Formats: sequence, C-alpha cells, structure tokens
Amino acid sequence: MKSIEFRDQSIKDILLTLGELNSVSIVPDDTVTGKASYVFSDMDLKQALQVFLDTFKLSSVFRNNVYYVSRVSVRQNADGSIDLSASDVLIRDILRALSNQVGKTILLDNLPNDPFTLNVQKARVEDILKIAIARYPDFTLDVQDKYFYLRNKASAAAAAGGIPSATDAIRQHGDLYDLRITRSRFKDLLLSLFNMGSSQFLYLLDKDLIVENVFVKDLGFDDALRVLLLQINADFKVDSGVYYIYEVQRRDLLRKYLTTVVVTFQYISSPDFLKLVPPSLNAGNFFRLDERGNKIVLSGSLGEIKPIWDFVKLIDQPSVGSSTLRIDLRYVKTDDVIPLMPPDLAGFNSQPLPSKTSLLVNIPDSKRQSFLDFIKLVDQPVLDVPIHLRFMKSDDLLARLPPSVADTNVVKTNDPTLVFFKGSPDLLQKFRKDLAQLDVPRPLLRYELLVLQFQEGKSLTITPGITIQSGNQGQSLAGALGQLMNFSFDIVSNFGVSFGVSLNAALTDNAAKVVADTTLHGLSGEKVSFQNTTSTYYVANEISTSGTATVVGSVNQLSSGLIVNLTGWISSDDMVTLQVDATLSKQDTASTSGSGGSTSSVTLPPNTSEKKLSTQVRMLSGQPLIIGGLKEEDKTTILTKTPILGDIPLLGALFRGTSNQTTRTEFSIYIVPILDRPDEQTMSVDDRMLLYYKKLHGDDG
Repeated sequence: MKSIEFRDQSIKDILLTLGELNSVSIVPDDTVTGKASYVFSDMDLKQALQVFLDTFKLSSVFRNNVYYVSRVSVRQNADGSIDLSASDVLIRDILRALSNQVGKTILLDNLPNDPFTLNVQKARVEDILKIAIARYPDFTLDVQDKYFYLRNKASAAAAAGGIPSATDAIRQHGDLYDLRITRSRFKDLLLSLFNMGSSQFLYLLDKDLIVENVFVKDLGFDDALRVLLLQINADFKVDSGVYYIYEVQRRDLLRKYLTTVVVTFQYISSPDFLKLVPPSLNAGNFFRLDERGNKIVLSGSLGEIKPIWDFVKLIDQPSVGSSTLRIDLRYVKTDDVIPLMPPDLAGFNSQPLPSKTSLLVNIPDSKRQSFLDFIKLVDQPVLDVPIHLRFMKSDDLLARLPPSVADTNVVKTNDPTLVFFKGSPDLLQKFRKDLAQLDVPRPLLRYELLVLQFQEGKSLTITPGITIQSGNQGQSLAGALGQLMNFSFDIVSNFGVSFGVSLNAALTDNAAKVVADTTLHGLSGEKVSFQNTTSTYYVANEISTSGTATVVGSVNQLSSGLIVNLTGWISSDDMVTLQVDATLSKQDTASTSGSGGSTSSVTLPPNTSEKKLSTQVRMLSGQPLIIGGLKEEDKTTILTKTPILGDIPLLGALFRGTSNQTTRTEFSIYIVPILDRPDEQTMSVDDRMLLYYKKLHGDDG
C-alpha cells in the first residue's frame, strides 16, 4: 500500500477509506468513535491495519473475507471460558458483545452507562458480570438457565413486596398464547414469554414498568410480544433468530393500526362536501379531497374515520324527484359546454370537475332527457376550420378573445390574417358571431399639421375681431389672406380671420416661415410621424498621443431638426385622445463664410442640442391644438477681408475682420385631428374664400 496521510479525520472514515483503497471490506461497529491523525507508510494491508488498530486500542476479527473492527474483543475458549478486552467502552456495549458471543440473553435494570475498561483471561461469564456491577452496590446478579439478569435491588424488593408474578399471566397452548395480565412487571412478563417460546432476545431499553389489565387470547408469539411492547412504546426486529427490542414513538406504533379508505362521490361534488361537512368532523386531519377524481380519501383508525364515512353515506344520495348525472365529455371541455347551455338548463348549477372533461348536475327527472340531448348535440368531434381575418391581425384577436372561446380554440399561423379554429360546430357558430363584432375596420384619423418658425418675439396669439378698410370687402379679404389660400391647413376655420390676417402679414414680412403644411393619415391607435431634419456624415477617428488621426469606423450619420410623432385614439363619442411627442435638435457646427468660403469638420461628430416635448390631450374631432415653446438659437461667425491684402501672413490681420451673428427662433405646432369619413371631401379654394367672406360679412353686420 502506498503512503497516505490523514489529519483529524473520523476513525471510521479512515478505516473505510483504507478498505476501499485496498478493495477489502472493513466494517467498524458503533463502539468505534473519535478522530485521529495518522500516516500509513509503505507496507502491506494486514500489517498497516494491525499497527493502526493497536495504536488506538481497537481489535478486529477476519471472517468471511471481512474485517470486523470494534473496541470490544471477546473470544470464547474451548473450555467455555472467555477472554475479553475493552478500553473506555460503555458497559452496555460490552454486555451486548458478550451476549452475542456466548449466545445467552443478558438483562439489566437502569445500570449507569459509564465508560468501562476491562481485560480478563479465561473467565466465566458470571465472573465478568460480577466485575461489571462491582462498582454499583445497588445491583445484584440473577443467574437463570437461559438468561442473566443484572437486577436493581430496589426493584427486586418491590417485586417481593406484592407485585404479582408473571408466571400465571401468560399461558401457552400449542403455538398460541393467552395474556391475562392483571398487574405484573414488564420485564418479568417479557422473560416469561421468551422462556415459553424458547427464543433469544436483546433488551435495548432502560425502563421497566408495571403492566395492568391486558386480556387477549389465541395470539402467535410475535403478536403476543407486540401487545406487550405496545404497553411501553417499544417494538422489535429479528436478526439471525435474535429479537432486538428497542424504543419507538407511540405514533409510529399506532400507524400499524391506521387504515385508508377512498370513497368516490356519486351524487355530489367535492366542493359541495366542504360546504356541508360539520365543523366537528372537519376538526381533525382525517380526510383529504381529490377534486380531480371527485373522491374523498379517509385516513386514520376506524374509530376516527367512521363518523366522516357515515356522513358521506348520508349526504351522497339522489334528491327526491331528481337525480344527479355525471357527464363525461368525449370531444369538448366543460368550459366550452356550460356557456352554451340554454336558459331552461343553465339554472341547475352544473359543476365542472377539475379535469375539465366531466361535470355533475342535479336535475329533475323531467329535464333529464333534455339535458342528455343537449350534451349529445354539443359534444361533437372537434372541427379544424381556417378563419380569414379581414381587418385585424391574429395577435390582436388573441389579445381580445371573446368570452365564447378560449385561447386553446384559436391557433395562429405564420400568416397574420389567418387563424385556425378548433372546437365544436356550435362553438364555431358562436365564435363567428362574436368575430363579426370584432373584425371591423378601425376608424381612420386625419391629422392637419402646420409647423411655423417665428423670429424671437414675433409669435402670434389668437385675438378676435378685424377691420378691413377697403370699400370692396372681397378684394380686401383676399389681399389680407393671400398666402394662406394655398395652405392645406385651414387657418381661418380653425383660428379665425384675425389670426389668419396676422399670420399672412408675418409671412409677408419674413417674420414667420412655414416649416410644414401637410396632412397625415393613420388608423386609430397607430403612430404617424413628420420629420424635417438635416443629416451630417462623419468618420470616427482615433487620435494617438502623437496627434495622428486613425480611422477606426465607417461613415456615420447624425440627423437633426424637427420630429413630430402623433398617436390618436377615437372613442365612440367622436372624442380623440391624442399623444404628441415633439423633438427639436440642432447641430452646434461652426461655419466660416466670406471671401474665403466655408469649412466644416468631417472627422468628429458635431455637438447637438435637443429639446423634447411630450403631452397627451383629449378633444373633440376637428378641435385644434396649439403647441409652442420650442425655441432654437443659431450662431454664425462672419469673416470679412480685403482681397489679396487679407491673405498676407501677419500683416493680413490688419485687413481682416470677424463678426458674430445670433438668430433666435421659436417653433409653433398646430394640429387638428379629424375623424376621417369617406364621404368628406376637401374644400376647394373658391369655396373656402366664399366661406371666409361670409364669416367676415357676418362679423361686420
């Protein structure tokens, strides 16, 4: 074996590892405890094991190719004498090993379980037992033909003081036993039973009790022993003909007397049982409901579960003049059937079972056949029918499924306008009816959009009233609104003649500029966009420490300007909910103009400034919305120089000059959302002019 070292390891683990490394079975018993640090040098297994066992005062027996290791060494000589060696071992472990070796039961009262060191050669069993109790003067040794008893003198005196003997409490006839115990000591009863049965046992308990009033007859040996052990919460296990008696919890003993009964409800459902069960029967944990199978599982002793069982039999009965039906569906689910029930059958409270394939219903006999006919009608093979959508997509349909179907009835495909329906013919008919209400065209919104750019301080406000000085009102009005007549956006109808005249004047004086005059169309709930931007292209460079620029990317694009996004929803009362998102961005690029021309950077991304606006309003269709406050500042540096002289180095500075110019503007956005109907036509210019004239004439009149 190769060298191996263990540090502060369990001795059991060391032995098991040693055996595994050498493909040998080493079995330590419960007396092998503690930890050790040890180094195995290069030697064969037998020598290494023996040295290790001697070091830690252990012994081994090699039997059937297995090393059995223990702290107790017991060997019986040819003359019947015993050699026994044990070091710091509990006295009970010593007596157990001794009993196993000599094949004779050793009983003991509550003997202190102290560590014990014992080394004897060629000694009798009686002598070893006397040595074991020599430290305890309250104990005496009782030697019988089939057992030894280390008896406490106090318990022996109590036995002599009037506790009946166990001799007549147990009677044997053939292989059967009668227990007629009025009052006897348990250990005496146990010894009497094993003497009659000619069996060996090992008692692993510390207690001895008085057993009273046990009267049973015609029991086999094991059953009689079990009755006795039940009195002190003990049980037994047989190994190689020896009965090992040990303590257990009382609930584990009683578990042998428990039973389980499964009852299937015939006329009620499991939820109905919970509603009807009295609190007195629901207090213990003696039943569990199997809702999937409509069953109740009773667990406990017969005395505990019998009241619940009797109550189930009492309530699980057919009603007078009616009967409870259990319907097992073949093709459809209960969720598909119950919503389709006609009014004359829907009121009988059909209860779907958790499996979703069966239902219970308590129904009068007069309606029984009608109910069965209805089930036969709807429980048909499932159809697989393609449904072509006209206006909506399959994802929208699945998100807004009608209550007549479930998501398992509708299967979408790769084609967003095609779905497959799976269900009964009646369910398909109901689904088609609901789909006719859902698959309809969404309202169309028309957005009249006007974007104006004003010089700072020149933006317009809406004020009523206007005076036309000319004698001919039609000509005066045409002149006052001249530029507006070509607008798609109807300024006068939305904001009045006064605002139109002011805007026309601002446009004429270049105080205002039209950025956008357009009409956008979109479905209700869909986003539409307007974009008036300028794109700049640049190459991303990396500047080294020496100042050299190296291209590290492709050509990039940066857009700046005005972007307006509109999303509107139409309600049933022609009200429009409008979400407006506007972004105004500006590149901070430096330009040089004059006789020298202009230059710009194409290697670095320009700096940008950005303003965002987001708002949501609700208004009537055709009601205008005004958004302002988007301001922009433009800075320009102008270089002026004298030709030829301005280009002379150093001296040319006397013939050059620069000036900075800053222009501030403000954007105003005018929006009119309109519910677009096919029968509405755009008004001609002449009709619009006539309408304006009538409005103005009405104001003057």
